Amino acid sequence: MISILIPVYNTEPLFLKQSLDSCLSQDIKEYEVVVVDNGSTNHSTIQILNQYSENNKINLYNCPQELGKNNISLALNLGLKKAKYDLVARMDSDDIMTDNRLKLQLEFMNNNPEIDILGAQMNIFPNGHTTNHPKFITKDIALKSNWFINHPTVVYKKEKIIKLGGYSDTPEYGAEDYSLWMSAIRTGLKIANMSEVVLFYRTHNTNLTKKRQKHQSYYESIALEKHKLKILIENEVITNR
Repeated sequence: MISILIPVYNTEPLFLKQSLDSCLSQDIKEYEVVVVDNGSTNHSTIQILNQYSENNKINLYNCPQELGKNNISLALNLGLKKAKYDLVARMDSDDIMTDNRLKLQLEFMNNNPEIDILGAQMNIFPNGHTTNHPKFITKDIALKSNWFINHPTVVYKKEKIIKLGGYSDTPEYGAEDYSLWMSAIRTGLKIANMSEVVLFYRTHNTNLTKKRQKHQSYYESIALEKHKLKILIENEVITNR
């Protein structure tokens, strides 16, 4: 049993329909789709959300935007609280998951109970590139790389994420997913990646990450997390001498 968590903000209607349809086409039966509308103003987006909320697998919630906040974090944190299952699968409202995504990741988590956060590979379209992230994420890997797991492919243990404080809602344009992974690593949570492709990641001009990368606070938040991890590693070296 698993909850799919999707934040939505003015997603292009066709993309949103394709995303939700892929969630409703999974090979397993015991799951829910938690959709959090993050203050959409696009009438077509709202109309589609209302239509799909009539499906008994989809639970729709509203999370108004707040000035000066990282609003996707607000939506994700609300969705975490509303999710009724122990495992949560992240999904973006413009991507498409494979029909066997939940089945594959549930099997992996059941067979590897020590893993707290599980990513997988994704195919980036329309350019066709497929990611190849390492199987296990160590502190050294996290220190050297800004991109070692694909957020919309992730399944994690809900209570472990809530205990970390969830997603940081400041700074406004911060890398909230990267900050979460780094916090998880510093506190000893186990992160792994599957080798299978479970998601088709859509690139377009309105991608949220592209917008964020235009702001200095995005890079400052990454630098801060790296600094925190570096200090932790240095202290561990001193302690073990």
